[in-house]
Amino acid sequence: MANLGANTATSMEEISTALKKVAATANNVGVDMEQMSTIIATSASVTRQSAEIIGTAWNTILSRIGGLKLGETLEDGVDLNKYSKALKTVGIDVLDASGNLREMGTVIDEIGAKWSTMSKAQQSALAQTIGGTRQYTQMMAFFDNYKTYEINLKFAEDSEGTLDQQFSTWEQSWEAATGRMKNAWQGLYSEIINDKTFIGFTDVISGAVNAVTELIDSLGGIVPVLGLIGSAFMTYFANSGE
Repeated sequence: MANLGANTATSMEEISTALKKVAATANNVGVDMEQMSTIIATSASVTRQSAEIIGTAWNTILSRIGGLKLGETLEDGVDLNKYSKALKTVGIDVLDASGNLREMGTVIDEIGAKWSTMSKAQQSALAQTIGGTRQYTQMMAFFDNYKTYEINLKFAEDSEGTLDQQFSTWEQSWEAATGRMKNAWQGLYSEIINDKTFIGFTDVISGAVNAVTELIDSLGGIVPVLGLIGSAFMTYFANSGE
């Protein structure tokens, strides 16, 4: 999912959200995790529908196959016999030697390989048989872009270590960012603490303090100065009437 998200017009989050809606059904009819993730990524890239819509659509499509597997007749009248005949017309067997449904993942690959050789009428009929009336357009969009699916499947199959690589990239980016922040703080500290401006400022403060000290000394020390200050305050309050 990480590699598909990085290489298609979707994201790991979208794929995982859609997968939650269809994973159990996909497993039941023989579509493995890599295939299903790639189907979702391809459908999302092509249709730009939300993850919820993609996941629900494919759950509906594969649930139809699950129903046929149990021998049900679907709401549109399709049963295992009609389904088998529809695919047989394009040279695809959906039943194995024992008369059981083959894995849908394999069937999807076989349909995709033959899709471009079919007439528009055959494509339309097959898409409606597999997906039903409601998901007909979803099937058409997917198989019309089957070559893209094959490219995307390579991303899924060659994805070992992708998540580790993405984390490593993020970690390096974070380390670089914290390094830049550290350098910025060190620069600011250097400007404040060691700059000549700061030294000059402290010299001014020191000079002012020395001047005040000399003034106090010239007036006879701190005690007479405090006396003068107290007398000045008394005179001020007396004149102000407070």
